[in-house]
Amino acid sequence: MTGATGGVVSRSGHVLGFVLALESVAEWQHHSPFYLQSQPQPPLSWQNTVLSAGTLPLVEAMSSTTLAPGAFVIVSIAIVSVVAIVAMVAIVSGITRWLWQRYHRPRESPPLSSLAADLDDHVAAALGPGTGSHLETPPTVRRLERVDDDPAGPAAGTATPIVPVIRIDLGTADTPGLGLVLEYVAAALETVHPVLEGDECECKCAFDEGERDVRPRYYEFEVTFGPDGLLVSGECRRIVVPPTCAEQLCSESRYGVHELQRELEDGAGGEDVPSVLWESC
Repeated sequence: MTGATGGVVSRSGHVLGFVLALESVAEWQHHSPFYLQSQPQPPLSWQNTVLSAGTLPLVEAMSSTTLAPGAFVIVSIAIVSVVAIVAMVAIVSGITRWLWQRYHRPRESPPLSSLAADLDDHVAAALGPGTGSHLETPPTVRRLERVDDDPAGPAAGTATPIVPVIRIDLGTADTPGLGLVLEYVAAALETVHPVLEGDECECKCAFDEGERDVRPRYYEFEVTFGPDGLLVSGECRRIVVPPTCAEQLCSESRYGVHELQRELEDGAGGEDVPSVLWESC
């Protein structure tokens, strides 16, 4: 009986210890943060509740677990809002810039004088598409600006100084090299300058009587390139060429683009000719 009784007591002790172990594991899981994360938590009522020092870590874990998803949503909404605001500002600024350029920028009026119109036709025939110039659109003579040195006007028998303003649209997205640009400038000068000097009047240019006696003070070129659209605008650069360089291009076979570039970089032209080489329009 003693052995049997001892065996029963021993087995009962093992069973009791196993039950207590299960209860400890269950209690640990109930109070574990992992258990709290996996189980839905009822809303806490903080009224008439006294927190002990041992429950503070549990409350902190519950608070961090509850606020983390909400904080993530708030941050996501803030990022999306910032991106939307930046995009909206870019669109509005682009539209405003386009409207300003369209309605407030001085428009390019067509040539009003017969001389400017004839020069424009002459340039289009010499440097237009299909002539080997590789330009999608020919250079255009935008205007002929009269230079009034004397408010009373030029004296009788004196040529009226003018400034031909010629625009060359390269039609390229990238910034071109200065050598390539000066090739088109030289080609335009070789076309326009002889006409203004009277060397090619056999072209039957219908000059007005008051416009026959003119002389170029200097030539101003506006070179445009780069993308141009609603949100972006192309770039424009100015080049001023004195008539002495144009005369050398037309009369001297050894005077070419390299010589022209060197003289423009040295500021050739004198006091009456501004030194402008690849400056913004």
